[in-house]
Amino acid sequence: MIIMVAGYFVIPLRLRYVWLLIGSYTFYMCAEPVYGLIMLLSTMISYAGAILMEKQKGDKQRKKYLITIIILDILPLLFFKYTDFLLDTADGVFSLAGGSVSARLNIILPVGISFYTFQTMGYVIDVYRQRLKAERNVFHYALYVSFFPQLVAGPIERSVNLLPQIKDIGRKRNFDPERIRDGVMLILWGLFQKMVIADRLSITVDYVFDHWKEYGYGGLEMAVATVLFAFQIYMDFGGYTAIARGCARIFGIELMQNFRQPYLATSIKDFWRRWHVSLTSWFTDYLYIPLGGSRKGKARKYLNILIVFALSGLWHGAAWHFVVWGLLHALYRCAGEMIEGRRKKEQQQGVLSKLFSMGITFCLVVFAWLFFRAGDLKQAFGMIVQGIRTPHFNGWGWGQDRSQLVIALVALLTVALVDILHERKIAVYEKLRNSLLPFRWLGFAGLLFTVFLFGVYGRDFDVAQFIYFRF
Repeated sequence: MIIMVAGYFVIPLRLRYVWLLIGSYTFYMCAEPVYGLIMLLSTMISYAGAILMEKQKGDKQRKKYLITIIILDILPLLFFKYTDFLLDTADGVFSLAGGSVSARLNIILPVGISFYTFQTMGYVIDVYRQRLKAERNVFHYALYVSFFPQLVAGPIERSVNLLPQIKDIGRKRNFDPERIRDGVMLILWGLFQKMVIADRLSITVDYVFDHWKEYGYGGLEMAVATVLFAFQIYMDFGGYTAIARGCARIFGIELMQNFRQPYLATSIKDFWRRWHVSLTSWFTDYLYIPLGGSRKGKARKYLNILIVFALSGLWHGAAWHFVVWGLLHALYRCAGEMIEGRRKKEQQQGVLSKLFSMGITFCLVVFAWLFFRAGDLKQAFGMIVQGIRTPHFNGWGWGQDRSQLVIALVALLTVALVDILHERKIAVYEKLRNSLLPFRWLGFAGLLFTVFLFGVYGRDFDVAQFIYFRF
């Protein structure tokens, strides 16, 4: 990032997007050089395909091109992510009849392929819907696909938002100290969420989920661990998004906000308006609405919800416990739709009703997170059964000193306070930004030293990658 920023503000304006493109591919190919070729293939298919599709006069021809491009674009994702899943599923089915299929291929999943594939598909669909013209500058389009701050874990940007900003890079991206400061503050906030909270919570969460059977953990202990995972994944993914947005802002590019206080939601529908917003809106615009949305009756609406959430689960991971996680949210949504009128009336009665709805929603979300975090369905159901049989604490420890958990919880309260203030339309950073200079520097220095002093790092710490890197 330091090298990219230094070069960005030194080279001529007209070459800055080329500099970002070279840096993005270098960054991505550090993991595995061949991954860059796979991304380049996806880029060229969608780039050339969109131009050819746009030249077609009849809607029927354009639709044929659209379907062909999407199939070609999604094939690498299907191969790398779902081949072993399909083989495992087939092996499970055949084993019931006493047979078996060939072993797993153990294919390594290219980092970020789920994200940039959805981004290229969204672009092609937008061109088909004539929301924008097909991009002729191949370097602009390649940077749209590979822009390194959000490449490996989103947010999944829309072409109508990101492409115009990329095309504008060579015109007016001068050095702006305020923009740099804002970007650095976002990066520090993301590091605070990731290093001080998420990585510290992950130690306890991993310890309980890895030893639940061996140590005979009780229901309360496993429930606490699952609640901690709910906050771990929020801080982990929210932290990544803040870092990505901060890095992009330094270059003068604004990425979409991916989280809007999700655990203050009063329903599952509301939760998905706040959680992983870029993915939710992608599925809504490019799958749910084309399937018919809510326009073809209630039965079709509920079926569409089930399809979308099942595919959302599969998008997160090629395993059945992710599908169950998605289907649980689909059932929550369908049930919520059935009682929506009565629930709205209850919420209008006052604060207590709203708090009750928030509590119920949080409990439902946490229960579903159990399936998301578990290694497979066997572990998820095993933990549920064991928790019912022994609902009390067994006192086998949390995998780390309790003082470390206290640090994480205090930091988490800070994030919760910021979320509550944002929910009340009080922009904390704007307040700090407009305050006197000593207070601004105090806030900056306080965040910086908190990350250095309380961040989880060092020789004895197994660095935890971002959770969404694996998707």
